[in-house]
Amino acid sequence: KEGLDQATEDRVLDIGRRYPSLAIWEMFAMTDVANSLFRNKLQTDSAFIWESCGTIGSQTTVYSTPPPDATKTVSQLISSLKLKPSARSFSTSKIVTKTSKQFFPSKPPNRLRRYRPEFRYYLQHAWAKAALNDSTFIILNCGRYERIGIRHRASQTLYLSALIDPVNIQDPHYGKLHIGLHMAIVQDVLERYELANSSEKNTGKKRPADDTEVPASKRRKGSDNTIPVETDNQTEESRETIANEMGARMVALVNLQYGPYCSPAPASFIRLRPSCAPSLQPKPPPVKEVKTKYGTHEYFTLTLGQQRFQGATGVVHPATLELRVILPSGETSTLKRDGLIVKLAFLPDQQKRLHHEFDIYLHLAQRGAKGVVVVHGLYSDPESGTLALVMDDGGKSLRQRERERTGEVFPLQVTTTDEERYVFSFGAPILLW
Repeated sequence: KEGLDQATEDRVLDIGRRYPSLAIWEMFAMTDVANSLFRNKLQTDSAFIWESCGTIGSQTTVYSTPPPDATKTVSQLISSLKLKPSARSFSTSKIVTKTSKQFFPSKPPNRLRRYRPEFRYYLQHAWAKAALNDSTFIILNCGRYERIGIRHRASQTLYLSALIDPVNIQDPHYGKLHIGLHMAIVQDVLERYELANSSEKNTGKKRPADDTEVPASKRRKGSDNTIPVETDNQTEESRETIANEMGARMVALVNLQYGPYCSPAPASFIRLRPSCAPSLQPKPPPVKEVKTKYGTHEYFTLTLGQQRFQGATGVVHPATLELRVILPSGETSTLKRDGLIVKLAFLPDQQKRLHHEFDIYLHLAQRGAKGVVVVHGLYSDPESGTLALVMDDGGKSLRQRERERTGEVFPLQVTTTDEERYVFSFGAPILLW
């Protein structure tokens, strides 16, 4: 920092804010399996086979312009790329979803087959991290061998180097190779930074990287002929209607849709436990047997937003709901609501706690407790084993409110009003367990 003028210092800091990950480094354990994966010949002349959720009957396509490539830098490394600046468009992403009248949920993996690692899985993971961080260079290293990848955004192509042997490489030597690599990484980010700045000045628009949300009008468009969507979902009557519809359905189709994430196919979460909605008590719709296919009236769709926080019982995402109902006239009406929370549990300990948490909510619902957040059910993804607890958003916790009030990351105590203290002390129901 010493010796830099203020303009250069501001520029460096701005680059660091915009591009926090200049390159993606994937380090593998130095094992025989990893060495074999690196040495195997890659099929570079065929289309890459992407691994996605196995749900059939619902597909999402995104039409968007990727960030610009540093064509001057990259074309010096890849001769097949022409030296032509990539045009930058700030048009809003268009997301189109096509859903069939019936869909087939994903199937659980065959436990009898022994898992065999494939290099394409690791390439897909590295590419996803590069897209998330808007990085160009991907370095894969297993301790014995190395490969260097260059991500070309305009053509959505990963150019992967031949196998690099750090011990025996001669022309150039490994140290010289990495000096050149780091210089190319810096040149790449500097060029992309200038391209982004010039585009912003010409268009007068903000970077799409700062616009993490897609306008509601572009979020999800079905291919079926539906009557106008019912959007008055904040009334108590409408929420109860939607809760009743959710409680009677066996499947939740879950999509990610925030930042760079947009699920090409949803994950199929099958209901494990019934709804705790007060309007469905004391006998909620029973959990039915799993089927191979489901119709429109048997599922609803959840679109997850940016992760809020991660706790002891899983990862919490806000969610919006969409479900279709068939009217007596035969027309299809789409009901929507926001203000939902989906808590995902991946690890066994998290799943055990999530099961226990649901048991508590179900007990409270069956006892008719008031003022308890509505839980719409516990679901499981047969493909990955992930658990999902779907519930209403209860708002801010006392700790979160105190954190916002004081600015302390870990407040030692919370502050409440006289009215709140009275409710907590005398107004809370006493239940016999």
